[in-house]
Amino acid sequence: MHIYNVKTLSVSHATVIISVAYDDFTHHFESLTGQFDEARIRSVSTEDIAGEIAKMEGEEGFMIFGKQKHGALFPVSEERKKACRYYIGNPLILSSMNQYDIRAGLSAPLTVLMYEVDKSALAVEFDLPTSIFGSYNVPEITVVGEVLHARLLRLIDKTTKQVKQSRSSKTMH
Repeated sequence: MHIYNVKTLSVSHATVIISVAYDDFTHHFESLTGQFDEARIRSVSTEDIAGEIAKMEGEEGFMIFGKQKHGALFPVSEERKKACRYYIGNPLILSSMNQYDIRAGLSAPLTVLMYEVDKSALAVEFDLPTSIFGSYNVPEITVVGEVLHARLLRLIDKTTKQVKQSRSSKTMH
């Protein structure tokens, strides 16, 4: 094996603690975020791919590429943890970054981990897109990282608001 280049990167990481139940938050997060469907992409002509991808977009242009429920994957202890790792992004955004540096594909889609802190709170953790994509030192990719960072924060905020609105409408009835 040949190692040509090893580079140490500094990545900023965020933890957001939200005072809503894990199940409520993840349900609303998934309903707000689009779902990537590879079969749909394969079923259209090349010139229709961008339009088909746009139809899959959810809030802030994100879609879920996949998820791993960590509690189900790793039932090592008696106590099952509620935790899910989401892979979110947008192939059109990745395609735009690939024009400048194909290595951006190493950092996309974004990874977001959500886990239950207690019955009425969860944590949302992620590496900041600004620091991930800024590490490539390509101005065009750094700008995309800034946009994705703002969009991710807005998606988390919209999800929180939707959970709280849903909760207040249930208590009113």
